[in-house]
Amino acid sequence: MEILTGKASKIVDNYCINELKIPSLVLMERAALAVGECVTEICRQNKYNKVKIICGVGNNGADGLALARILCDDETKINKSDICVCIIGNMEKASEEFNIQYDILQNIGMDIIKIKDKEQFKEVIADGELVVDAIFGIGLSRDVNGLFADIINEINESKTKVIAIDCPSGLNSDNGRVMGVAIKAYKTVTFGRLKAGLVLCDGKNYTGEVVVRQVGFNELAYENLRKNYKEEVFNAFTKKDLKIIPERNPVSNKGTYGRIKVIAGSKNMCGAAILSAIAAYRCGAGIVEVLTHINNLPIVKGKIIEAVVNDYAEPFELDSSSIVVAGPGLSVDDMANNLIKKVLTSNCNAVIDADGLNVISKNRELLKMLHNKVIITPHIKEMSRLTDISCQDIRENIVKVAKDFSEKYGCITVIKDATTVIADYNGNVTVNLSGNSGMSTGGSGDVLSGIIGGMLSQILGIYEAACMGVYLHGLAGDYAKESKSDYGMIASDINDAITQILKYRNGEV
Repeated sequence: MEILTGKASKIVDNYCINELKIPSLVLMERAALAVGECVTEICRQNKYNKVKIICGVGNNGADGLALARILCDDETKINKSDICVCIIGNMEKASEEFNIQYDILQNIGMDIIKIKDKEQFKEVIADGELVVDAIFGIGLSRDVNGLFADIINEINESKTKVIAIDCPSGLNSDNGRVMGVAIKAYKTVTFGRLKAGLVLCDGKNYTGEVVVRQVGFNELAYENLRKNYKEEVFNAFTKKDLKIIPERNPVSNKGTYGRIKVIAGSKNMCGAAILSAIAAYRCGAGIVEVLTHINNLPIVKGKIIEAVVNDYAEPFELDSSSIVVAGPGLSVDDMANNLIKKVLTSNCNAVIDADGLNVISKNRELLKMLHNKVIITPHIKEMSRLTDISCQDIRENIVKVAKDFSEKYGCITVIKDATTVIADYNGNVTVNLSGNSGMSTGGSGDVLSGIIGGMLSQILGIYEAACMGVYLHGLAGDYAKESKSDYGMIASDINDAITQILKYRNGEV
């Protein structure tokens, strides 16, 4: 599945219009029809009558004007007198398409209100039951201020349900940053492909339910995008991608599915090691060896009777064929520093998480030892320590930060957030769409590191293992939420759900 930046969406739109000669009004009509279906459905379900369509003077506003006409065409659904069209902005700067749609509305006798101030708008919106946001869409390039900001604030304060056309006005469609103020939508109808800004940074707080509708963008436009603007196109996994995980070989043994070393758990911090090791096993690893502090051995052995459990202070071998998960609950002492250094110098496949990353941020010489068989899995604060970039700047530019780090150090970077981003050293980016707020709980990251290790044991490529691991982690969290709720979920629930969601791979669910 593809996710596009707002910039990419404009490129697709322009290619269809300028190169393929698809009239912009044709695309606009289909967009308005798609939004119209959602409007009439919400009105039917909630028995709403009065619809307020708030339009800017660009092409998003033109979509709103076209929508008003379409809703008027079928008065069995919404009465013409119950549709109110409001225009905000300087009509002298209106787009060509806006002027065409405006003239059509005037010709059919549609009342149009031009908003001059906040008080006028308050009166207009007072009896509204549903608002359609057609102010900016994906076209916003600067922070919202003045009357536009006042209008958006009034809409939000009214608590009226809002349908946003393409993107809630005020939300950056590239990165999800709020440009001063933004519409809080009940539903967002976006066109062609999902927009990155709808899921990154603050996007999820403003979009409500997101539906993607096709409006006639030709595949040739997307081919042009992939060929010439690759950096604007991101990948996202769906359940169909579970087929990437290789089938189990009927003629196999435990050695077929890899031996994973989990180096985790300083003194009395054995929980992280247990969670990570169980996750690796649940994902199909053949043998899991836990290397932990000597004090933890009895507890770990009691909790995971299948695992080999040893003291990490004792000598152990690593080579280029090894698979290692290192860092959960490890602390940042000299022992931890030596263990992480050993992992990095062995040239093995490694997932570095939690304290493993904190060790690296304290000893920057270790940064230079990262390589193309290493996956790092920092959350925002850990990434800030590694890069000296503020947490806010990372959230607002998460794709760029992940790409830049991977290209600089030649590793796979997984930045964990409400929407996790994975980048490799070749400029590829995957945005994860699975998961929920219930996964914001201690130990969830330890489970993720074990899942990624488990994916490496399935002979996936390192980037694919990272992407699939993150997706499976979120999918398991979604499954756990169904029975535990997003309030009551704990990390062990995610581990327990792994076996269920892997059934999707074989079509068993």
